[in-house]
Amino acid sequence: MKRHFIFFFMSCYMQLLFAQQEKTTTVTGFYNMTQMEMASGLYLLEDASFYYYAIFGNVNLDLYGDYQIKEKEIKLEPEARFVNEFRVYGSQEQQLKNEIQIDYEASRGKRDKMLYINVGNKWIPYITIENSRQEVISRTFKQQTTAAIQLAYGIPISKEEALLDKVYTIKIPKAINIIRIKLYSYAGFATALKEGAIHIIAPGKIQMNEKEYTKKNIPEDIQTKVKNRIQSLKEKALAKQQTSNEKSLLITEGDVDVFVKIVDE
Repeated sequence: MKRHFIFFFMSCYMQLLFAQQEKTTTVTGFYNMTQMEMASGLYLLEDASFYYYAIFGNVNLDLYGDYQIKEKEIKLEPEARFVNEFRVYGSQEQQLKNEIQIDYEASRGKRDKMLYINVGNKWIPYITIENSRQEVISRTFKQQTTAAIQLAYGIPISKEEALLDKVYTIKIPKAINIIRIKLYSYAGFATALKEGAIHIIAPGKIQMNEKEYTKKNIPEDIQTKVKNRIQSLKEKALAKQQTSNEKSLLITEGDVDVFVKIVDE
């Protein structure tokens, strides 16, 4: 009886595996998405990974991750760092005692939103009238026993309340007392890819943003080049962290559309 059950389980598993491989094979290929002012394309590879590129103005955008096929939809899952609005780095300054210094690159920030920060369970507006024109806004806070701070863009509802877009939590190791916050300008682009639906409308044909694209088969040498490109980008990101005195800090997404009480310090 036990042998029959194992045989049944394994046969079902293999059927599911082959079915998924067959689904992947039907969409595997290159989709040219170039428009008038933007050259772009999507590679769906056989190992269920994807590579997307876009070139517009002086910007060369690379996004990669994994994809899944559910019924007649393809869902892209970019690597987490691409969908986070903030890139946060930490370092240690021996002369800074019992304080945390936070540097925000305001020149790349959102002009239509306020940046709020939660330090010591108090949400405060990070940008003030006095510092709003600075390229980098630096503020110092007393060292907290908590090992995390929170960041969010939002809009003031009143002098005491704000509506936050999305709350990000950043874990701070004990040795870190300088935090550098940098805005990743293309997080919205990556989020749109993640949340958007790609419909399979026929074998080798997809629909995305109401436009249809036909796949082109990818020669083996091009597949190798695409995989090497992804690996190279990953290694560059890792090497940048290892050669710097800064560490990339863990950042996680939280709630969206959050009302909070504001303390104006």
